[in-house]
Amino acid sequence: MTRFLKDSYAPLLLGFDPMMQVIHEDDVVGAIVQAVHSVSDGTYNIAAEGVMPLTRLMGLVGKLPLPVPHFVPYCKSRWFGNLAATSHWPIEPDHLRYTCVADTNKMRTELQFTPRYTSEEALREFAGIRRMSGYPTRSTSLSYDEERLRDTIERRRRDKERRMDEPKKSAEGG
Repeated sequence: MTRFLKDSYAPLLLGFDPMMQVIHEDDVVGAIVQAVHSVSDGTYNIAAEGVMPLTRLMGLVGKLPLPVPHFVPYCKSRWFGNLAATSHWPIEPDHLRYTCVADTNKMRTELQFTPRYTSEEALREFAGIRRMSGYPTRSTSLSYDEERLRDTIERRRRDKERRMDEPKKSAEGG
């Protein structure tokens, strides 16, 4: 997904707008650490809160879609050349066609892990870093810092609410 979002073009299969899940890289590390220290074992789906259509995801990171008929990546034709070779696509074409949304309930209940970033916050962070990698100016840097500060404050507010709710749930037996 990162390669798909970093590439200069973003193919979108005409007629398809699958729902997507993402997670911030810091939350991936946090989930691994939690799994290592957990007494629970097994397989867990790890994803941030929030599911969104591919077009919204692309919009948040500032990608313009390259609409492609859905048969092109599977077509062996000289007319479509490299575009038809799925090895040249930044993401498996089936990920652009079919919704793949995982149930993260086991992650929250058994693993006791809750990502700190929502899907939208993770994408905004990704987009900000991507923008900054070009030619950062003072105004771009300030607006990015302001966005990041707002997101950090919101994450900390959610963390505080979550910590305050935990004793209530324990007292209620849930």
